[in-house]
Amino acid sequence: MDSTDSRGRDMVIDIGKPVNMTGGLEFSGLTYTVIKKMKDINGAWVNQEVDLLHEITGYAPKGCVTAVMGPSGAGKSTFLDGLAGRIASGSLVGRVALDGADVSRA
Repeated sequence: MDSTDSRGRDMVIDIGKPVNMTGGLEFSGLTYTVIKKMKDINGAWVNQEVDLLHEITGYAPKGCVTAVMGPSGAGKSTFLDGLAGRIASGSLVGRVALDGADVSRA
């Protein structure tokens, strides 16, 4: 099988290994809000809620390589910290499941 299409672009080559599409990492409604001290238009310090993650939903299939990409400051590390359970309990809202089993921290 040729590894490029008619325009010379790379293609995925099926090497005959079946991919198991059951199970994997599921996440839905991930929202992480923090209180940040900011100056208002009058120069006074006020507390303001800021969403570091807002309603992130997705699926990473079992047996597949999945990449998290984005520019600097986009929240990639914060997102991965949330999936790994490294955000304080109660600060992250949403659901994380591995192979169908809920692993979200209460």
